[in-house]
Amino acid sequence: EPKPIKKIGKKGKEWIEDRAKLIKEAVIDGRIELIDKVVVGVCEDCKKRKPLDPDHRLKRSQGGSNDKSNIDWVCRKCHDDRDNLGDPLGKKEHNHEK
Repeated sequence: EPKPIKKIGKKGKEWIEDRAKLIKEAVIDGRIELIDKVVVGVCEDCKKRKPLDPDHRLKRSQGGSNDKSNIDWVCRKCHDDRDNLGDPLGKKEHNHEK
């Protein structure tokens, strides 16, 4: 039996729409490219060409927006490092507020 479909909340729906806009803008700006629906480019942290994820500098829960000025394009490893290791490269906004 198939699993029930999870409902997406208001913030989730906003993120889906905003993410699509961010991807479109970043492609136009030449920061990334879409290859078979995968976002590819140079990671802003490790500087390697890889599949990328958008990362909020200031988390939404801390008042950050989905505006492109609050988004870095990073690979999954660097994204996880930022979140799990307390942002070792000091890229997140909360580290600059101290």
